[in-house]
Amino acid sequence: MKRIIKSIIFGGFILLFANGTAQTKISYKRKINAKQNSWNYFRIPDNLYEKAEPSLADLRIYRIRQKDSLEVPYLISGIWGTEAQMDEYFEILNKTKTDKGYYFTLQREDNQSEISEINLSFDNKNFDWRIDLEGSNDQKEWFGILENYRVLSIQNSKTDFSFENLIFEKTRYKYYRILVKTNEKPLLSEAAFQNDDVLKYQKFNVHKIQNFKVKNDKKSKTSTAVFSLKNSLPIHSFRIKVENKNDFYRPISIYAIDTIATEKGKLAEYSGIADGTLSSLKGADLKSYKEVLAKQMMIVIDNGDNPPLKISEIEVKTYENGIVFKAEKSGDYILTYGNQQIIDRPNYDIETFEEKISREKKDTVSLSNEMIVKQADNRSKPLMESDYWLSGIMIVLILFLGYFSYKMIAKKSESEEN
Repeated sequence: MKRIIKSIIFGGFILLFANGTAQTKISYKRKINAKQNSWNYFRIPDNLYEKAEPSLADLRIYRIRQKDSLEVPYLISGIWGTEAQMDEYFEILNKTKTDKGYYFTLQREDNQSEISEINLSFDNKNFDWRIDLEGSNDQKEWFGILENYRVLSIQNSKTDFSFENLIFEKTRYKYYRILVKTNEKPLLSEAAFQNDDVLKYQKFNVHKIQNFKVKNDKKSKTSTAVFSLKNSLPIHSFRIKVENKNDFYRPISIYAIDTIATEKGKLAEYSGIADGTLSSLKGADLKSYKEVLAKQMMIVIDNGDNPPLKISEIEVKTYENGIVFKAEKSGDYILTYGNQQIIDRPNYDIETFEEKISREKKDTVSLSNEMIVKQADNRSKPLMESDYWLSGIMIVLILFLGYFSYKMIAKKSESEEN
């Protein structure tokens, strides 16, 4: 009797497992025009993001030959959320004062790469200074780079704004010297730069917006701009172009707008993705601080008691994400995505050799148009086509177990009476 019960339970688990594993539902696929015996690269299409799992964990590549299919390892190149730049710091050699102001001499470890920006950090608060910048390779002959360049800091109960970045044309010097034209002693704590040579490997796509609308609210002293993209995309940064010629700085926040269904109908949900200051000094580039897919967005500008700014254009930057894989054998290579289940990102050996693979020569290949995968393509001869089969089997199992349990209890009671 016990053997029969165990067999029934075991059979039930087998059926349940078979049903669970048969339910992997891939919604979309594209054929990859792969080149054999080569590393292949293709750019991830913009319209893929809103159909794939948000972290792209459901992307798979398969090599199909006759009736066999084999999963092919891949790497995502330039995935959003990574940075190609690293801050490097100057050594501050000299701090001197003359009738013109305060001089600071900065030294790099080498001058093998070009730089176009120096980020200064002053411990002073509330200043408005002018700066001259020069460069030299021997500290004997100095060459002018910037003249009368403005740096600014405003800190009070309503505003916390600073602009201390020196931006200029690309240069390659070992020494840089700045003159701060002020009688107040500048407290320069550090000076940093970013290697422009590294930037060459970081690719971005620029997207112009659609459905742009601006509303100025005198009561709240804000300007609200709503806009959208053609597709939901992983946002890297925003560039906002303003027509105003006068100096300005305004607190700004950017939100992603999502629509959620409720009992009362569809409601808009707002998620912050960037904030900062829109300034005539600092420029209008704002980096997203969240790895979020967004299609419709909203900008809120705090005007204070100033007249509204006139926004002429907004550009949205995204990482150019691509996929690298090796087509070692002949066959049809297929990219699949849109898995309706929550799955983990695959763990491939080639991830350990990402730096080595990045140096390999690659062939840029194309993808076919998107194809919808029919349910029959996802699973072959499923044991159960619907939840009704599963419910039916569970009921049968419960009845069998109940029946045999009743028989065993009745038999035990009968034995005790005898």
